[in-house]
Amino acid sequence: MWMALLASKGTPAEVAKLNRALRHALATKDVQDTLLGAGLLTDSTSPEALPSFITSESARWRKVIADSGIKID
Repeated sequence: MWMALLASKGTPAEVAKLNRALRHALATKDVQDTLLGAGLLTDSTSPEALPSFITSESARWRKVIADSGIKID
């Protein structure tokens, strides 16, 4: 499972500032310990790298779903 913080296309340059703050928070021991206690690991990326990650993950899971025959009830 992965999670991402998203903003609308065309959001002002404050996105870079928000990304820096989020990455800083995720790097702190308290946040790391809290997330680890919930079974989560952190691996932050840049706003520029996220679209290709989402695309690759979508393709990966689309194949898993198709190959397994999973259906929505």
